[in-house]
Amino acid sequence: VDLYDCEISKLMSSPVLTANKNIDTYTAYNLFETNKIRHLVIVDHENRAVGVVTQSDIIECLGYEYFVVFKKLSQIMTKTLVTISKDITAYQALTEMAQNSVSCLVIVQDDRPLGILTERDVGRLLIDYDDISQLKVKEVMSSPVQTASRDTLVHEVVKVMQQKNIRRMVVIDKDGKIVGLTTQFDIIRGCEAKYIENLRQLILEKDITIKNTLKDLAEKTAYIENILRSSIYMGIVATDLNFRISYYNPCAEQILGHTAEEVLGRDIRGIHFQKNTGLSRFDRVFETIPKNKSHTFIFEQDIKDSKRFIHTRVSGIWDQEQKLVGFVLMLQDITERKRAEEEKKNLEARLRQVQKMEAIGTLAGGIAHDFNNMLMGIQGNVSLMLLDIDPSHPHFNRLKSIEKQVQGGARLTSDLLGYARKGRYEVKPIDLNEIVKQTSDTFGRTRKEIMILRELAQDLFSIKADQGQIEQVLLKLYINAVDAMPDGGQLILKTMNTTHRHMKNLIYEPIPGNYVLLRVTDTGSGIGKETMERIFDPFYTTKEMGKGAGLGLASAYGIIKAHGGYIDVESKKGHGTTFSIYLPESEKEVHEVVAKTPVETIKGTETVLLVDDEEVVLEVGKHLLEAMGYRVFLARDGKEAIEVYKKKQDEIEMVVLDMVMPTMGGGEAFDKMKEINPKVRVLLSSGYSIDGEAAEILKRGCKGFIQKPFTINVLAEEIRDILNKK
Repeated sequence: VDLYDCEISKLMSSPVLTANKNIDTYTAYNLFETNKIRHLVIVDHENRAVGVVTQSDIIECLGYEYFVVFKKLSQIMTKTLVTISKDITAYQALTEMAQNSVSCLVIVQDDRPLGILTERDVGRLLIDYDDISQLKVKEVMSSPVQTASRDTLVHEVVKVMQQKNIRRMVVIDKDGKIVGLTTQFDIIRGCEAKYIENLRQLILEKDITIKNTLKDLAEKTAYIENILRSSIYMGIVATDLNFRISYYNPCAEQILGHTAEEVLGRDIRGIHFQKNTGLSRFDRVFETIPKNKSHTFIFEQDIKDSKRFIHTRVSGIWDQEQKLVGFVLMLQDITERKRAEEEKKNLEARLRQVQKMEAIGTLAGGIAHDFNNMLMGIQGNVSLMLLDIDPSHPHFNRLKSIEKQVQGGARLTSDLLGYARKGRYEVKPIDLNEIVKQTSDTFGRTRKEIMILRELAQDLFSIKADQGQIEQVLLKLYINAVDAMPDGGQLILKTMNTTHRHMKNLIYEPIPGNYVLLRVTDTGSGIGKETMERIFDPFYTTKEMGKGAGLGLASAYGIIKAHGGYIDVESKKGHGTTFSIYLPESEKEVHEVVAKTPVETIKGTETVLLVDDEEVVLEVGKHLLEAMGYRVFLARDGKEAIEVYKKKQDEIEMVVLDMVMPTMGGGEAFDKMKEINPKVRVLLSSGYSIDGEAAEILKRGCKGFIQKPFTINVLAEEIRDILNKK
């Protein structure tokens, strides 16, 4: 057949069987049955075609359950069917269909189905291929074939046809060989007569059911309307396909800030989404509804000078034919939930940061303690050698250089202990303004390229702090600021009084009370996000190798925390940096800031018990004490110290006691010595600080504390101070 030259009128069936669109389904079914047709053209009152109805439409409308009896497929199938080989041509297959007046052919091999060719495939072949004379049927057949056993119940086959959207199935025996074919028409034809006769009654029953359903629907609509209007948490807005608002409940009025009277009939896009949510985004949301049925998003809305977060779920409104006729928006104000979630995230981040800082601090403190013990051995031996050597000797300056390096190492461990909040603190009420003036004046004289500006509050609270430690923090912040301004800039120092209520976004939750706030601001290059996240981590530095240990800000953090204060940083790349330090108010009088004077070596003749678990500290300590004129007994832990003290307490006038030792620590040893002699004089010695356990021991009657590594002069002064207090 040449489709290009053949007129359609020569191929069509005529006359066309039609039916008015107002006839009932029973009458339409009778037309199908009487005329043995599968399609019925539906016309209006002017006899114009308005649609086509098929057997499938009627069955789907009424439900297969009204047609199907519990018969086996073998009872209703067509046993005579036309089969062909897969190797014949498509042209030969079409000839077979025409000669046998069938609507389908089954392609077989060894009596088993391989594929199927239907009248739908014929139209496709004639359109897709110019020449089908050489085209093999196996190349165009539909495969695989949907099959069913001859013993399958008819109602099961009906379900499969519905699910697969097919009109025919090949029937096979237990060996998989073809025994017949069943179609929708076979199913209907195979029904018993009583079901056909009852069809009209079933339709009437459906009509009654529909009327009852409509009545019930009207009642439920009124009920739902009351529910929607009384909803206090969910705003509901309905629109047509052009986004014109058709329904708007009271909760939506509260959430979106417009009354129903103001918005009904208007385009929702022009009312609620003019701010923060562009029309293009809004349109994209609605474009997804036909595909995904619903879409959820959150938008921000400015309502009464307050930013609100609105959770929105957009769904389609569908008619009975599943045609999209409008949209419904379910709105919920989740502002408080968002704030709670944000607060929870901030708290979790604070907790993680606190845990990290505490863990690293514990490690740093342990390292510093061990390192200080090592430095003590070096410092002690250097001190001894300097006592025995003439200043004109070539080795004198070398020894002084070693001593200087030891002091540098001690500063490094001091930074570590500062971070671990185990630095040495001698707290007293001080005026932070005076500390800021002194340190900034001294620093400014060496940094002429930096302009230092001060804004110091006149009525500033006093603080309880260690002057030297606070000076150390300020100098570290000054140096940090200068590093950020290689070409010069401004360093702005500002003090003020504040309270815990104004302290926001800190790692730690502030303790209620009054605070002194110091802001150190530079106009430098600012700090990037990655650096900000690790800025207080020990050993983290952005400087080149060898130009920074990464302990400056870490120790500043630890020192401020040890003072019961808080430190925060704000910065943006290219816009400078501000460090904010909060220190709690002291209610006591301010002490005058006094610089310490150098100490000379003071000698004595008394007997001292030296207790330490480090052999090098024992050895060098013994020599230092003997060099100062003291007689020395040694003990390697607390237990041995008790034994020695019991035997020699009448001779021992003072004990230099290490804190951290195996078997028995310094605290327990001190308590036992007090039991032996309540007036025992003890100088605590440790690579840790006076903070924590040492402070507790001092409260229990210990006479003093010295932190390793110490020089001979410092040791001499501490011992003499204790011995002179009779």
